[in-house]
Amino acid sequence: MNRTNRSTRRHPVLSLECLEDRSVPAVLSGADASFLQYTAHADVVAAAVSNMAPRATNEQVRELLQEVGGMATSAQAELQPALAQTGLRPAGLNVLDQMHLRTLSALRPGTLLDLMLVDYVITTEQPVVGLAMREAAAGAAAGAGASPNAAQAFAQDLLPQASSVLAQAQALHNYLAPRLTDKQFQAQAASNILFEIQLANLALQRSTNPGVRDLAQLMAGEQAGAQASLNPVMNAAGVVMTSLLPAQQATLNQLRGLSGAAFDRAFVNTAVTLLQQDVFRYQGEVYVGSNPDAKAYASATLPLLQNQLAIALKLRGSV
Repeated sequence: MNRTNRSTRRHPVLSLECLEDRSVPAVLSGADASFLQYTAHADVVAAAVSNMAPRATNEQVRELLQEVGGMATSAQAELQPALAQTGLRPAGLNVLDQMHLRTLSALRPGTLLDLMLVDYVITTEQPVVGLAMREAAAGAAAGAGASPNAAQAFAQDLLPQASSVLAQAQALHNYLAPRLTDKQFQAQAASNILFEIQLANLALQRSTNPGVRDLAQLMAGEQAGAQASLNPVMNAAGVVMTSLLPAQQATLNQLRGLSGAAFDRAFVNTAVTLLQQDVFRYQGEVYVGSNPDAKAYASATLPLLQNQLAIALKLRGSV
């Protein structure tokens, strides 16, 4: 793995603050400013994610995060002159970033955390590479004797390492992601959805805890919507919907024997386990699936499951 510009020092999490376009001089276009704006924010996110390198269990994931942190440190320093030309000021983590980072922090070390860290790098760096390619191409097209502007010059410097980091992250995802066929994914997704709907309905019947009831209500509603979206995909692929698995039925029977705080704890722990499984499988389908309809379903549903998991993980510490 390329260790250029690598830094293992911890990066501060900056205050919540959006990049503010105070006045963009004519020397840089709106596209230039958009590139700088997104990249400045991505560097802050990358720095925060790189702080989690010690929690990764896979050595290659740790090395990737260290390289991401080093690249972010270098890019933040190089961005300053270009930002000064645009009037943009550096941004901190936004609310969605904070939520994602809290979810990652709450996960126990293991393959799921490693995969989610890698996927966060991919999600952050893919737009950076795409925008940098556009900026670098614009600078190259300026013609002989014309110097690239600050944004284009920065993009030309950034693009090789950003592309390398993105390729490494994508390769790591393919290594870590579960190896399910599209039909296996659909069958397992349908089974978990059915289980989660019954689990959520049971919590709505048994629990008086407001947080537990809110999570259960969210799961019941969103999983019902996911089931409605998945059914035509399964029908087209010839995947038959099955009833609950024996282990799922046994878990429901155990929960029916509990009440009060004991039920709440068991429900939340079960929800965390299920949603972690869901996120793991859906991420695998998004990146390595071959059925376009199944991939589209997984891509649309994954953010809902990630949000539910974030809520469940936070709730687990209070029940």
